[in-house]
Amino acid sequence: MPPQWAQTRNNLAEAYYHLEDWRNSAGTYANVLMVYPDDKKAYFISGLIYQDMLSGFSEAFELNRNWLKTHPEDVSAHIYFAERHFTTGRFGECEKLINSLLENPDVGPVLKTSLIATDIANLHALDSAGDVPVRSKVQPKGV
Repeated sequence: MPPQWAQTRNNLAEAYYHLEDWRNSAGTYANVLMVYPDDKKAYFISGLIYQDMLSGFSEAFELNRNWLKTHPEDVSAHIYFAERHFTTGRFGECEKLINSLLENPDVGPVLKTSLIATDIANLHALDSAGDVPVRSKVQPKGV
């Protein structure tokens, strides 16, 4: 009875989440994704937990990569993937992803602002901080 099992696991994962038991919540959502790989809620919350609560950057990266294999049209997942490239030290790939996303008309201004913030940090990691004003479309005064 996969639908009932998945609903029970989702409820359990949500209970763990509210109890701030991050590891069990993320693991339970990951189990749901094994049976229902298209469950966007399970993908999104487990990725958030791995990335932000557990500092499980590699786990978040793998989860995101797997999601994009079957959901390449998910723009928000691409934006998360750029951040996950940054947090796993894949700075060159991060730069390429950010550049392509900033050119994407489906990425709205709020998400572009988030990408620019990640881009600034990434440029510092690449030791290219001098490119920050140009890349963020901000020109220093007097130029």
